[in-house]
Amino acid sequence: MPELPEVEMYKRYFEQHALGQTITRVRVLDARICGTRKLDQLAGRSFQRVRRHGKHLFADAGAGDLWLHMHFGMSGDLTRTCACSGSST
Repeated sequence: MPELPEVEMYKRYFEQHALGQTITRVRVLDARICGTRKLDQLAGRSFQRVRRHGKHLFADAGAGDLWLHMHFGMSGDLTRTCACSGSST
């Protein structure tokens, strides 16, 4: 179960690897996570800033009009997949 220090680490990881990068594709491994939300509207945008509140991360995907909300509950984790090589880091 991630605790606050781990979620802060995820925030810093996100800042280092995702801010300013163009989102080319969104892949959801479990559709139940998104419900009826459409994440494809993130494609073509880039994350401008990230905020943490408890175990929640909020990433601004441009001009404050679209935010990605991530919650790190019992088993949350954050990984990045490099589109150029297909490897995860």
